[in-house]
Amino acid sequence: MAVLHIYTKNGKIYCTAKEPFLGKEKPLPNLPAFSELFSSGVTCVVFKLPSLLKTRNFKLICFALLSFVLRKYYRQKIPKLLDSFLNKQKEKDLFFIGGSVGAELIKFHYAKKNDVVVEGVETINLIAKSNKALNRLISQVKPKEVKKRIFIVGLFSPELLRYLRKKYPLANIEVRYFDILRPSRIKEFTWIKNFSLSNDIKISVYDQSTSSKFGIPYAMNKVNTSKLIKEAL
Repeated sequence: MAVLHIYTKNGKIYCTAKEPFLGKEKPLPNLPAFSELFSSGVTCVVFKLPSLLKTRNFKLICFALLSFVLRKYYRQKIPKLLDSFLNKQKEKDLFFIGGSVGAELIKFHYAKKNDVVVEGVETINLIAKSNKALNRLISQVKPKEVKKRIFIVGLFSPELLRYLRKKYPLANIEVRYFDILRPSRIKEFTWIKNFSLSNDIKISVYDQSTSSKFGIPYAMNKVNTSKLIKEAL
């Protein structure tokens, strides 16, 4: 099963596929056939409709709209995929990070060998945007007595944090911000800060001004010196 990502860059159309929440995106030579959307091979399609409309590519637009009709557009599909994905991970520690570059840094300096690093475009959509489908899923979640570690980078989704705390009430959850806080993110950040402080969730920031303004612990970014030494030898 795969998540398809369709996007435009410099006027060109790109299509990639990857395992949900894991692995690298693999470029596809062509847009899959319409019939693929009816199969179990495609679980979810990620795209921004305004960008696709600008291409005026009839086949591409129809492909995107058909995925929406079949409920394979990420807003409806990803929360259910996420719940299923997490159930398969059992007691493994989880690291949520959006971009591929950040994921490599997390793997190198923070994550241990058996930790699961959740990355990819669909993950960015989870941690950075309000998701009504995820919000609806929260009431259906059954808590699990699992004492795992969950590390989330750059979180701006109250829905995801509420979901993870309800699903894993015994987990050691930490929210970490590596970048300077943008004014447009203050509303979500304030909610997450208040929720974290009242629900035994550790929260820290890299920016000292944000730390001072919101009363949140400042922490320097960690460096795994032992790995750096091994790589240098």
